[in-house]
Amino acid sequence: MSSESSFSRVLRGYDPQQVDALVQKLRRELLAAKTLHDDTLNQLKALEERVAELELELNNQASPTPAGLTAQLAKKFAQADKQARQIILNAESDALLIRSAAEKTSSQFIESAREGYEQVRAEALQNAHELREEATAEAEEIISSAQAEADRIIAEAQAEAKKIHGDSSTLSAKMRAESRNEASRIIADAQREAAELRLVLVAGRDKGVTVSDEIMQILKLNADGAAVRAQMEHDIEQRHQESVLQTDKYLASAEAQLAISRTAQRELEAQLAAQENTADKDAQHIIEQARKKAAATEDAATTHARKIIADAEKYVAAVLASIYTQLEDIRLERESVASFFDALRLELEKTLPVAPRPTKRATKKELSQ
Repeated sequence: MSSESSFSRVLRGYDPQQVDALVQKLRRELLAAKTLHDDTLNQLKALEERVAELELELNNQASPTPAGLTAQLAKKFAQADKQARQIILNAESDALLIRSAAEKTSSQFIESAREGYEQVRAEALQNAHELREEATAEAEEIISSAQAEADRIIAEAQAEAKKIHGDSSTLSAKMRAESRNEASRIIADAQREAAELRLVLVAGRDKGVTVSDEIMQILKLNADGAAVRAQMEHDIEQRHQESVLQTDKYLASAEAQLAISRTAQRELEAQLAAQENTADKDAQHIIEQARKKAAATEDAATTHARKIIADAEKYVAAVLASIYTQLEDIRLERESVASFFDALRLELEKTLPVAPRPTKRATKKELSQ
């Protein structure tokens, strides 16, 4: 295994320091397993050397007896078997500890990855919630500003329309009053002139002028006054019609301006609704992306943790398999040596003189020794 970290750096993923610490701890434990494996091999080599020494010692013994040879071989093989069993027990115990430590480390890594995922997910949801609130607040502010602007435009249009209507009404009333005053003045002037004319006629009437002539002149004056009055009434009516037309024109212009303002308000409301809808979609998209990113982070962390566990289990299994293979080789070699010594013992029994059989008492003494 490489001693350098091979993890890529990602934003809002697992904590690199925690992961590196866990990986280094697992690597140290695997290195300890390898060291144990090497120690076991050294012990096995020591046993092999001891067996070789025993063989040499056996070969160098002068005139050994079958009983003594058998007892010595049995003792040596018992010691070798005891040491081999102890080595096996130690190897199995150490392998179990290594496996337990690897599983614990992997569990810690998975738990750390899960906590990192929960933290990333919580942060993503919080960010999405904050973005949604900001978008909503901004949309509400835009709508409020637009509504205030629309209300202001409508109020100004209505005020302008009222002002135009009031101005037109005032102008119409003023024109009517002026027309009436002018007509009254003209009529008064005509009546005054007619009265003066009558006085002149009466004062300067010739004796030859008849009453009928005076009447005709008076009638003529009255007719002229009626014509003047009719003309004045016609002028007043014409001015009134012009005033009404001007007022209608002002009102039509005000209504058109009001319609334009209302149309602009509706367009602004539609635009604001579209902006609010877009902001809501953007917030939903951000939330969905955050969820996908959190899920991808969790999957990546879980996959990486499973790979670490699988690698650790594979390495521990390989170490155990190597140890078991070495132990099996030792067992086979031990059996081979035992068979060799059995054959050697039989051969020695055939060639060497038979030693006297020890008594029961001597056997007990020997056993006690």
